[in-house]
Amino acid sequence: MSTAQFHGNSRTGWFKSSKSNDGPNCVEVKFAGDVVAIRDSKFRRDAANVGRSQPVIEIGRVDWNAFLDLAVDAEVGSLQGLPVISRHDSGEVSVSAPSGGVVLVFTDTEWLAFTEGIRENEFAAA
Repeated sequence: MSTAQFHGNSRTGWFKSSKSNDGPNCVEVKFAGDVVAIRDSKFRRDAANVGRSQPVIEIGRVDWNAFLDLAVDAEVGSLQGLPVISRHDSGEVSVSAPSGGVVLVFTDTEWLAFTEGIRENEFAAA
């Protein structure tokens, strides 16, 4: 379970875990009012996506800590109203919006950097 505490976040704009080692592929997070948004940084570097809107999944700020707890859990899981996190045999992890439609797929390395950042409270809404 994460030790993240929600106090409001002073960060602005998109950011990623320091565990990403300045890599170009990562889970990006943005605190925006009553929601926290996540996206996949690989999207913009794919030439096939030029001119397309980048997929984003929004999570209510009140649900953010529950999502972080779910993200670091080694089991496949979901909680009512939260994105569904699925771990695949390939090592990839997909995050699906609870309303359907948007699915973000992360490599095992990207997800590991994200969850290590969670464990070090880098994504705490504080």
